[in-house]
Amino acid sequence: MTSAIDNWKAAAHSFPAAIRAEAQRQAQNVGGARINAVAETLGDAYRHPAAQSFVYGYHRAVAGGAACLLAAAVIAVLGFRQPAGQSSGGAGLCEDCVMIAVASMEPADRASWEVLARGYKAFYRTPTPNQQYEETWRSLQDAGSGFHGLGAYLDGTLVAIAHYLIHPLFWYGDACFLQDLFVAETARGHGAARALIEKVAETARVRGATRLYWTTQEGNHRARLLYDKVARFNGFIRYDYPL
Repeated sequence: MTSAIDNWKAAAHSFPAAIRAEAQRQAQNVGGARINAVAETLGDAYRHPAAQSFVYGYHRAVAGGAACLLAAAVIAVLGFRQPAGQSSGGAGLCEDCVMIAVASMEPADRASWEVLARGYKAFYRTPTPNQQYEETWRSLQDAGSGFHGLGAYLDGTLVAIAHYLIHPLFWYGDACFLQDLFVAETARGHGAARALIEKVAETARVRGATRLYWTTQEGNHRARLLYDKVARFNGFIRYDYPL
């Protein structure tokens, strides 16, 4: 967790000063939220040295079966409330003793969204002018633009984004294209990407789309581990003709 937060903070140095502080706050909040969620669940038992040792050691042993079973038991017995400020209509997924909630992004999410959008662009090495971020955000907030966005919130903090659109096909009615999907490095592995995909799929069905599809780089192995579980690769190869 510490190294992931440090990496995210380091990446923030390439962002404009106006959103650099938001990127660093986001990284710290995500790390703190995971610890706080377990501490609140344990209550007074958290003061016991063994409990504290578990809280901080848990994230190093998250892949271990014993830790996962314990987390599942806590969730089953106590449950988790939806983060304050999120709509009850959003999709929720509880993983690793934290709550993932999916909802439309609000104007207050502007700075956090740009941190994630810049992270997405940096990952794919596609430099984007500052003005384009502003124009994209306006489109996402405009219900009539045809462009849609969703956010995944981990304990109330925006940690992942998805951008999608519905468009017609020649042969099979409408399709839903999931154009952008990005999860903050400090929040990966907790179900945010899956929750966003499932919510986009739900929306596509309601809109009458016949398919949901997206693209990724061949070498994006970590993301493809998830994609191979929730979708299928049909063998198509994409070409881009320069204009």
